[in-house]
Amino acid sequence: MLTSKSISKNLPAEQISPQVIAIDSTLIHHSGDQIHGVFWYWDYVNHRYCLGQKIVVSTFVSPARTVPLGMELYYRGFLPEQKLYLVHLAK
Repeated sequence: MLTSKSISKNLPAEQISPQVIAIDSTLIHHSGDQIHGVFWYWDYVNHRYCLGQKIVVSTFVSPARTVPLGMELYYRGFLPEQKLYLVHLAK
């Protein structure tokens, strides 16, 4: 587990610009909907809805160093009528 102390220890001492925090989400495709966190998400690569898990990753980036800050499974629920609509669209 990352803590603020372990993150601070890994940050570069020199202040070289630019320094940014990059946040990215990645879709991991799945075929079953009984897995925790698997829902219908829009796949921007294939331009369609698909079943999958979405992982959100944050990273500190500078010219001197790249430090991972954290990662979390993002999931959302749908109302039953929303899920029916998405299942219909995926066919």
